[in-house]
Parts: sequence; C-alpha cells; structure tokens
Amino acid sequence: MIPLFNLMLVVELNPDSINPSTSGLPDMPTFLGDLFPTLVKVIAAVAVLTIAYWGIRYMLSNVAGTKGVSKDRIWSTLLGLLLALSAYLILNVINPDIIGSLSNFVGSKK
Repeated sequence: MIPLFNLMLVVELNPDSINPSTSGLPDMPTFLGDLFPTLVKVIAAVAVLTIAYWGIRYMLSNVAGTKGVSKDRIWSTLLGLLLALSAYLILNVINPDIIGSLSNFVGSKK
C-alpha cells in the first residue's frame, strides 16, 4: 500500500521560489507556505485509500460486528476529511495569504 501511495503524491514547487545559494532547495517561508496545501492533499489521498479499504472489508464480511466496525471507520474517515477540507476552506476564505505565505511567522529576507 505504501509504494502505491508514494506514486500518487505529487508535490509542486514554484521554480521562482528556488534559492540558488542553497543548491536548489526552497527557502523556509516558501517551504512552509507549500506545506499546508500539500498536507491537505496527503490527508485526502489517505482518506480515499482508507475508505476504499474499509469499504472492501464491509463488502466481503458477513459478520455483523465487522460490518459495524467498517461502517464506523468509514464515517470517521469522512468526518476527518471534512475537518481537514473545512480548515483549508476557512483559512482560504478569511485570507488566502495565510495559506500561501508564512513569511510573517518565519521572517523573510526582504
């Protein structure tokens, strides 16, 4: 399951944010600014895999207890996904700059 998950995760870096003095690595405010959206993508990918796993367990089981546990895990995963997406949405609606740049918290070299 882990190798499949690694193939699905794609991290996008802005080429303009690469600091040439650090051998192609992004600076800290850019890294932290890209971290939150990347974490939301990772949470969404893990949630989809979790729902698929417990959905298969639900379909293949004939035991009432296992079906109940599977259904509870699916609902818990959906609530966790809703929580992560709503946090991203709320921060993006209040001020999109909160997600995009964390230079106020880290300190930029302007």
